[in-house]
Amino acid sequence: MSMCLVPSKDAQAAPKKGDIIVEAMGTEPTNLDSFKARRRPELRILHLIFKPLVVINPSFKIDPLLAESWKTSKD
Repeated sequence: MSMCLVPSKDAQAAPKKGDIIVEAMGTEPTNLDSFKARRRPELRILHLIFKPLVVINPSFKIDPLLAESWKTSKD
C-alpha cells in the first residue's frame, strides 16, 4: 500500500480544510461500516476519516486526542 499526498497550490501554505488526500490501494474496500470493517483497506480509510478519543503514545501511555477527560471504573 502506498500513499500520495496532494499538496495545495502553494506548498508553503498551512493545510486548510478541503484539501485532498489521494491514496493508492492494492484492493478496494468492501464496506466502510466501522463495526463490520476487519480488512486492511477498510481500516485504513476509516483511520483517515475518524479520529479516536485517545491514542497510545510511544511510552505506551494513553494520551487524549478528542477526549477532554475520562474516569476509570473500579471494576
